[in-house]
Amino acid sequence: MHKAVIILTKAEDKEEARKKVFDFMSSQVGKVCDWFVIGGRWSGIFTAEKLDRTKLRKVNEEFERKYGWYVDKNNSEEDRFKQYCEIFYKYFPDFKGTPPAWRNVYLFIGYPDDVAPLKEVMGLVKRWLQSIEDTIKEYQKDLRDDNLKYLHDFIKRRIAELQAQVFCDDTNVFNLERGDYSIPDDPEGWYAVIVDMHV
Repeated sequence: MHKAVIILTKAEDKEEARKKVFDFMSSQVGKVCDWFVIGGRWSGIFTAEKLDRTKLRKVNEEFERKYGWYVDKNNSEEDRFKQYCEIFYKYFPDFKGTPPAWRNVYLFIGYPDDVAPLKEVMGLVKRWLQSIEDTIKEYQKDLRDDNLKYLHDFIKRRIAELQAQVFCDDTNVFNLERGDYSIPDDPEGWYAVIVDMHV
């Protein structure tokens, strides 16, 4: 299963942030995940966050209508990327960079925009952090379900990990400097890095 996590770190620039997160994630292979890439299936999410949502919705709806969101023997991922670009640039003619969908999900260090200054993606980070509370509530609901009694010890451990704010496969946002789920009050000098980990 693939799981996304946004890792926050203080750095001089995007490349230092990418390296710090890459080194950290490398230390988690065999513990929290089997393998990881920067970006991966979530590559482009920071760019999508900054684009006009109405236009982006139109791009995605038109793509769905014309091509569909699947790959088959007649339509490779490369074909889909070209088709997506054709529609995307119609709505965003001045856009510079790689469109946020149908990217190569196996680029080890991701695309340039898979690292962003925290202040530019703060809204997304806050939404992802809030979803941790929702996950804890779901686990607590599962503890009240007698049909899941055989999982209760496992569920209690999961809740304890999240409440202790340790890095685990349920983590959505992780502050690398503090080793918890906090967001710095002053985002200056902080970066967000999107990671796709296989758990």
